Amino acid sequence: MLYGIIWGIALVLLPKKLPDHYNNAQFKLSKKWLWITAVVNIVMGTLFIFIAVRDNTAPALGYFFLLFLGVVYYLLRQRGSLRKASH
Repeated sequence: MLYGIIWGIALVLLPKKLPDHYNNAQFKLSKKWLWITAVVNIVMGTLFIFIAVRDNTAPALGYFFLLFLGVVYYLLRQRGSLRKASH
């Protein structure tokens, strides 16, 4: 579910971030279909996450807490705070 949302965002960003890879791809969606595919994927992922959280609150909160820890760790690594500790 969350992976689908990330995939949808990446799909939209791909032509801008990696234009050579996108232009050399054997199969390409038009910009219109690229956006349609990404939006449908993001909406479906969000809907399924909502359903999962609504029906299973405790496991969902645990999952989002772990996700939050991962984001904090990533941001600290990007800022350089944890680079020395990992090498």
